[in-house]
Amino acid sequence: MQNVNKYAHASECSISITHNSDGVFIQIQDNGIGFDPLAVNNGLGLKNMKERATVLKSKLHIDTVKDKGTKVSLELKL
Repeated sequence: MQNVNKYAHASECSISITHNSDGVFIQIQDNGIGFDPLAVNNGLGLKNMKERATVLKSKLHIDTVKDKGTKVSLELKL
């Protein structure tokens, strides 16, 4: 949420949390400016998210398209 607030310039943001017997699934999606993942400086926000996902043995996906928004998904297996 901090990255959406600070960088995305989004007018909308949605958060979805679901679960089943396999695990918990969290998705945050915005309609902001997106970014080029190859050009962005891997600041502490993205680095920390990746490190935390690794510690939790979970899958983190960041889908973003410049001027189209960003979707961050976390799949935490139980």
